[in-house]
Amino acid sequence: MPRRAMTRDGVTVAEAILPTTSSLLSDRGTAGLSLAALARDLGVSIRPIRNRYTDTGALLVHAWQSRLWPSLAERLAALAVARGAADLMQLSDLLRQSLRRDPDSDAAAELMLHARFDAHLQQAVDQTLGKLITDLTTPATEQNAANAFVIAPALGLMIGARHERAENLDLDSALPDWLTAATNPVPGQPLPAADASHMDDYPVLAPGDPALDILLNTALELISTRGFDQVTVSQIAREAGYTEGLAFRRYPSKLDMLRDATKRQNDAGLELNHAFTTQLQTTHGTAIAESVIIREAQRPGRELGRSMALEQIRLGWHHRDLAQAQKASLDEFRAALLTTPGWDAYESETDFFLQFALSWGMYLLPFLSPDAHRLPYDSVLVPLYDIFETRHGSTS
Repeated sequence: MPRRAMTRDGVTVAEAILPTTSSLLSDRGTAGLSLAALARDLGVSIRPIRNRYTDTGALLVHAWQSRLWPSLAERLAALAVARGAADLMQLSDLLRQSLRRDPDSDAAAELMLHARFDAHLQQAVDQTLGKLITDLTTPATEQNAANAFVIAPALGLMIGARHERAENLDLDSALPDWLTAATNPVPGQPLPAADASHMDDYPVLAPGDPALDILLNTALELISTRGFDQVTVSQIAREAGYTEGLAFRRYPSKLDMLRDATKRQNDAGLELNHAFTTQLQTTHGTAIAESVIIREAQRPGRELGRSMALEQIRLGWHHRDLAQAQKASLDEFRAALLTTPGWDAYESETDFFLQFALSWGMYLLPFLSPDAHRLPYDSVLVPLYDIFETRHGSTS
């Protein structure tokens, strides 16, 4: 009988591979995981690893299917059941679980966002997470829109669990309002048409410097279609019409370039989206305006913007400077909102974070269920903003 390969800790390689894979993905992301890195962490030669996996992609698919997906599936399915039963206590507990950090949860979030850049992993995610979400949100009914309004925040909280803001959330005060709205959807109505062409255009990132503007927008486009780790400065420079030397004169590294592009894009994007919703609010009210912007962001053909937003978040997990740039943009945006009298009654700090968690989850849904944009999101947002209005009235 052949001797089983053992790790330095005396555990069999077969038993140690998947938990160690989760830890590596949590700490270093997909860029820091390879068969060789896994072997080093286990303290074994690479041979027993290669005996099981042809390459890192095969390892990622196995980790997703065998370890990460089953617990996530159980939680998401339970969310839909609890929402249907209007069990607010169970819903709150399940959403809190989404915010808790552990290597498996971090690894699952990493692979959900990385899958767009790995065809085999995307297929595995589509056949599991994609199928479940499609089953729970199709056809486009009020009840299925309500399912989306518990699933999207659950995914968004997993994505946002490493965000600095996640450390001090007052979920006890905010979640009941959100979940009451999700368990009591109202009939949807035809949403107004709106010109959201700003979502299709490249924002001006460097006013007065057209060459830099082209470089930064090219970097964002390539990173959102191929992933940060698959793009080089040389490729960005060539696509932008630069030489690599000129690009490096502007930025010492690819990460420096992305950090600057992220700050500029977030500032421009938040301002454009806020102007878009503010214009709709004057005619249709806040709930309908928010419903329209979700619909428009999810429309087919707008994958680039959604992909870039998610990739920036994923990279922020592993690069503190980038995370700080993202946080600075949100802080400035939040401060501007609070200049509106009474706005804190509509969106506390926790409501603000939940809105962004909802957005992150909503950006992910169309990659998993392409018809997500057809859901009547107003069926939940109208009662939610009615609750906010009542809250505002009681504090006036």
